[in-house]
Amino acid sequence: RALGHYSRAPAGWRPGVWLEAVVFYTPAASADFLHHMIDHRSNVVTEGPARKIARGPLCLLLLASHLAWGDVALYQAAVPLPSTAEADRATAFGEALRIAAVRASGRRDAGDAAAIAAAAADPGRYVQQYSTTIDRMLKVGFDGRAMEQLLQQAGLPLWPSERPTTTVLLFVPAIAGGSRAVTAAERPPERLEIERAAQVRGVPVTWPAEAIDAATARTRATSAGVAGAVLLGTAQPGGYDWTFGHAGQSARGQGGPAAGLGLAADTLAARYAPGSTRGLNT
Repeated sequence: RALGHYSRAPAGWRPGVWLEAVVFYTPAASADFLHHMIDHRSNVVTEGPARKIARGPLCLLLLASHLAWGDVALYQAAVPLPSTAEADRATAFGEALRIAAVRASGRRDAGDAAAIAAAAADPGRYVQQYSTTIDRMLKVGFDGRAMEQLLQQAGLPLWPSERPTTTVLLFVPAIAGGSRAVTAAERPPERLEIERAAQVRGVPVTWPAEAIDAATARTRATSAGVAGAVLLGTAQPGGYDWTFGHAGQSARGQGGPAAGLGLAADTLAARYAPGSTRGLNT
C-alpha cells in the first residue's frame, strides 16, 4: 500500500512514500493490541493525504516499540563446575539441561518432568557445544530441534524466544535509604541475585536510568500495558513485597529477590506459554 494514497487523488499524483509489505509476529495474547492498531489504520485511510502520511509511520513506530522485546537464547545455560572430575562434569551437563528446559518452557518445575530428568541423566545427545570459563563455569549450548522434541515428550509448552523486557524497580535500604529505586548505574547484591534468576528463567530485565520514587514506581507497576512489564520490589522486615504488572494486569507476592523474579517469570509464562502451546514448534 502506498502511504498517503486516497481515492480522490488528482490524476498523475504519486505518493512520496511506498510500503511494500510489513509482517509482524507477536504472541496471540497480544492480538488485542494489533486489532487496536488495525482499527486505527482503517480510520486513517479516510483522512487527507498529509495526515495519512504522517500517521502511517506513527502506527509502524508504535508497533515496532511493542515488538522490541528481548530475545532469549533458549537452549543455552551456564552452571558451576566444581571440578574436572567426570562425575562433576556429568552432573553439571545434566543441571544445564534442566535449566534450558525451564527457560524454554517457562515452567519452574520443568526439570522435574520424567522425560527431562531422564535426559539430564544422559545429556550427551542434546549437547551441541560447550566451554569452560576461568571461574569454573560450564557453558553449554543444546541442539534446539532435539530440545523442542524433548519438551514435546515431556508435555511442556514452548515459550517463544522473544519476550517482554521487564523493568525492575527495586527499593533497598542500602540505596538512598530505600527512598528511590535502584538505577542502572548501581549494583547492590539484590540486583545481582535478580539478574542471576533472570538468566535461569529467561526473562530479559532492565533497570531505570533515572531516579524513581515509590509513588511513581507503584503507578508504573499497576498501569503497565502490553508494551511494557514492571517488577516492583519494596524491602520489608524479612523479605520484599513484590508487584508485577503487564498488559493491564498485576500479580503480587512476597519473598527474596529470586522470588520476585520468579513472580514475573511465572506470570509471563502463563500468558505467553499456556498449556495450549504444548507440542508446538516456533
